[in-house]
Amino acid sequence: MQVWAHVQRQAGILLLALVAVTVAAPRAHAAPIVIRFDAAISDPDFAVSASDANLDVTPGSEITLANGTNVGAYFFDDEFVNVSSSAALSVLQYRIQGGGGDHPTDGYSLTGWGELATLTFSDFELDSPGSFTGVSLLVDTATSGQPRVIGAGGGALVSGTDYLFDASAESLTIYLGGLGVLDFGAPALGTLNFTLAFEADGPPEPPSTVPEPASLLLVGTGIAAAARRVRTKRHAAR
Repeated sequence: MQVWAHVQRQAGILLLALVAVTVAAPRAHAAPIVIRFDAAISDPDFAVSASDANLDVTPGSEITLANGTNVGAYFFDDEFVNVSSSAALSVLQYRIQGGGGDHPTDGYSLTGWGELATLTFSDFELDSPGSFTGVSLLVDTATSGQPRVIGAGGGALVSGTDYLFDASAESLTIYLGGLGVLDFGAPALGTLNFTLAFEADGPPEPPSTVPEPASLLLVGTGIAAAARRVRTKRHAAR
């Protein structure tokens, strides 16, 4: 019992030292949540120019043919834009319809938009100060494994060619004219799923105290050393 008490006293001293050398690890900010955004569609070939400002993010689709939006007035029945946003993930879905003529890639059709047609999303209003910092894209696939939407070049959509994230304007633009939609089902439909990255502004959240790995190693080494000293004394006393 005396031996164990001595080890405990040595460990207690080392634990007090550990408290003294802990470091403050800043907590990551939760990402801001999108609450409103603007949308605009333009097609010089068909003299189309329409926009909607301050569209509220809702549980359902924000832009459809039937909901009275100016942009949605140019959509087909099954097309939509749906934005969902939380502190963990913000996603913008755009379902697009083909059937507008043959795409250069076999098995795909064009969207029917003119060559210079664009759909732009901008002015994302957030629930807390933050910035729109980037996008990533995932296209849905058919049961065959084929992507339902391809870019103008016939493969995966290319950033800067088929869509563009503009950091200075904090906007996302989709170039509609060259996209191809897989001719699978009637109508031919595909969905672009853009993950939107937002970063919070301002100072970091209050830090949490986390011991450095070296400090933890110090405690373990110190306890082992204390035990060795006690064992040495016991052998010397025999």
